[in-house]
Amino acid sequence: MIYTIYDMLRDNIIPGIKQISKGMDLAVREISSVTVQEYPSDNFVQKGELVLSTASGCTDSEDKFCAFLNELSGNGASGVLFAFRDSSYRIPKSAAFLAEELQLPVFTIPWDLRFVQIQTDLIRVIQKKNIEYLTEARLKNDFIWDLSFGNYESLPLMKSIGKRLSFDLNLPYTCIAMQVSIQDASLISDYSGEADENFTEIESAIEICARVMGLKAMYARRSAEIIVFVENSGPSRPETGKIYIERLKSRLEKFSKIYSFSCGISSPGTAGTDFKVLYSQAAMALRYAKAKTAGWSIFTYDDAKEARIITCLAESSEVEAMAREVLDGLTGGAPGRSTVLMDTLIEYIRCCGNASKAAERLYIHRQTLLQRLRKIEEVSGLSLHSSKDMFILEVCTRLFYEI
Repeated sequence: MIYTIYDMLRDNIIPGIKQISKGMDLAVREISSVTVQEYPSDNFVQKGELVLSTASGCTDSEDKFCAFLNELSGNGASGVLFAFRDSSYRIPKSAAFLAEELQLPVFTIPWDLRFVQIQTDLIRVIQKKNIEYLTEARLKNDFIWDLSFGNYESLPLMKSIGKRLSFDLNLPYTCIAMQVSIQDASLISDYSGEADENFTEIESAIEICARVMGLKAMYARRSAEIIVFVENSGPSRPETGKIYIERLKSRLEKFSKIYSFSCGISSPGTAGTDFKVLYSQAAMALRYAKAKTAGWSIFTYDDAKEARIITCLAESSEVEAMAREVLDGLTGGAPGRSTVLMDTLIEYIRCCGNASKAAERLYIHRQTLLQRLRKIEEVSGLSLHSSKDMFILEVCTRLFYEI
């Protein structure tokens, strides 16, 4: 959020302003611009605009007044400020109830205030806040990436810098690494204005979810990868990260047909935990999540025990040499390369040894699959019917391929 109705009220820019519709979070109602509009609006109002109006043409009719509010809400107005020539005029109760139902902030302001002066004052503040926001956003973004990758001289120095950016590094955090991918390229382009707006909304949702849960959050984005450090709600609530993601998932439901979201969640950190360690845990869980289905794929570092074991084994040159030897005949001496036999073995492992299911996913006849499996046994010298041999094949395969 750059500048909201909450900020406007806090800054006391408009004297004598009174709120009519209640029960909504004004801190999420961003003001992108200010416009003057009367009934009917004829779709001239843009999303995020704050509307100034005298309600000309609808003060004599409750139906028209309600229709005006419906128009403004439907066009995405941030809120509306009414100035009435007749100081005794009151907004119809049905219109006030409708505004609350629409979650449209409605206010009244004194008649003697000049709309042009309100526009000038607000636009000046918004432009100033835009510059401050973009500058601070870049600093915060770079700070989080440096924190995640350990690109700093000392943690005390980062704590000092973080304090100036309103980040408290003394709190316990859980790290979430998120990858946002387009499901269908025909729906949207990576470089379109709509994509930029979508990611702005995604980032806003990240911030709002934390605030609703009463937690601090730090986040940064580069392209389609997002890093979030969300405060743990307490040592007895290790599931904070999962709860946070579930709430974020619900808030981003509108994007479910456009994007897939892969999320890796670290173990819950304690105060003073190394942020680089938390990010590496989340990144490992993310790699595991990305190998799964579209939509929302969520894995925690603790859930991804298999990936952690493989990572540890991969650090052993002896284990790697053994794996290369086992897979040599199946890969033509190039582990990691796609071959017919390796693709077959990978799908067979994914299907937990179910030949019929593996054949279906490979789009081949079951007899063809069985012939390939026999060839795999012949080339590797290992039996797919032996639990010990199958364990060796699976471990060796996972060292070089994502399953």
